[in-house]
Amino acid sequence: MRHVQLTRLQLLSRVSRCAKCLSLRNRAIAVRCWYTVTIRALTSFVVLACCNAVCPADDDRASGGVTMSLDAEDSIGADGTILSEVIVDSSIEPWLRDENHETFADESSIPWPFEDDPSIVPGDIDCPCQACQACSGQRSHTAGNSSVRDELLRRRQNACLHCPGTRPRLQFRLGTVYMNRLDEDFRVLMESTDNPLRQLNAENFDFDWEPGMDLAISLVCWDDDRFEFRVLGLQEYSAEQRIDTSSSPVRINSAPPVFTPSVQAIDAQYMSELNGFELNWHWVTYVPFNYLAGFRFASFDEELSAVLEASPESFGYQTTTSNDLYGFQIGLTSAPDWPLFGCHCLSWFAKAGIFGNDARQRTVLQTGTIGQVVGDSPATSSVLWEFGLGLNLPIHDCLRIEGGYSALILDRIAIAGDQLSKIDFLNATGSHNRGTAMFHGAGLALVWTH
Repeated sequence: MRHVQLTRLQLLSRVSRCAKCLSLRNRAIAVRCWYTVTIRALTSFVVLACCNAVCPADDDRASGGVTMSLDAEDSIGADGTILSEVIVDSSIEPWLRDENHETFADESSIPWPFEDDPSIVPGDIDCPCQACQACSGQRSHTAGNSSVRDELLRRRQNACLHCPGTRPRLQFRLGTVYMNRLDEDFRVLMESTDNPLRQLNAENFDFDWEPGMDLAISLVCWDDDRFEFRVLGLQEYSAEQRIDTSSSPVRINSAPPVFTPSVQAIDAQYMSELNGFELNWHWVTYVPFNYLAGFRFASFDEELSAVLEASPESFGYQTTTSNDLYGFQIGLTSAPDWPLFGCHCLSWFAKAGIFGNDARQRTVLQTGTIGQVVGDSPATSSVLWEFGLGLNLPIHDCLRIEGGYSALILDRIAIAGDQLSKIDFLNATGSHNRGTAMFHGAGLALVWTH
């Protein structure tokens, strides 16, 4: 007989602590422990394999730890091939040997590792700590012939599959946002020819703060990798302007411009809304952030309309734009193991993507009983960014409150306020799809994990 000694009681102790962390849902500590244990275990067993092949016999090594022995006569073939391995340290895995310290001949004679606890039976694991310890803490010490090893692995896998600590969980997020659409850039749409300071300017549309919905459902794995489906709805952002032109002619700043006869006032209204959904896969890493990747669809629609009050007949102007963005996005999120500013309650995220955009615009100028319609559908590519900073407050083991600030930016899209300067009413052509829109504000959500 020749023996190779390897002390790993401390390693198994850490594995046991990891299982307890997992059962208590302390994911951040569990992930970090498993990472350390895995690296050390792989290193240890590579060293053990090398020593087993090249080291001479040594019976004087310190006692304790995991002792693996090889019977030179029974376990080594004529060509030097190792035919079997046995583990003799009964203090760690007594169930791998029978009462006479002999290896089990076949899988039918292998006892269930938790026979000392009648409340735990195969296929019905009630204690996640014991089940996870059986799968991980003893997985690296499998012994016996191939059929025995396969049976042990099958039973351990069965324990993990029935372990409550490793089952996927459903997470529901019910949230609301209170956001604002940033105002347009300076752009004179219409103006009085007698007094150019009396003008309809896109910059003067002040959008109100409006509520919206932010809903999500996620399937969370035991290691916090998760698949997420999210719906975002920001609707009915509106702003109004009324310009007194004092019965003067009005210049409509199209390309080329259009002039109207005497107009008493201009009443204008601007409306905007954003809706969409996304499918993301989040996976945990061992760096200061986690990754996400997925598919996203966003629909951004606007309408700008104006009534030019004149006598005997009024004039009407209306522009509607529609943007359907679809494509893939990538992003980063905060990792529990790397708290922001040392505070585990703080979180952050950032994601971006380049999307195909089915952009459309339709502009109508109604002068009395005659109307001119300009429609165009410029296909383009657009960019969408979203980022945020949040605060997480757990109120129960499966319930927490989230709040924070977020912003969403759409670039290279069709904006209603940008169309008029590119429209040629004489030839019924023109469009603009290089605009930018930004929404920002606060959010509050209730997150429940089942």
